Amino acid sequence: MNEHSLKKTLSKLNISSLRYFDSIGSTNDEALAWAAEGAPDLSIVLADEQTQGRG
Repeated sequence: MNEHSLKKTLSKLNISSLRYFDSIGSTNDEALAWAAEGAPDLSIVLADEQTQGRG
């Protein structure tokens, strides 16, 4: 999986912005931090692997 193929696959959905990671501690932590920075509504955070995910 890579960011380009994800954007192409999800292009028909109403997603404002996408952050993709090969590996990340927690997508929830990233989403919360991004939201605090002003992420647009309907943004999504995806990762192939989470090393500290909580569920």
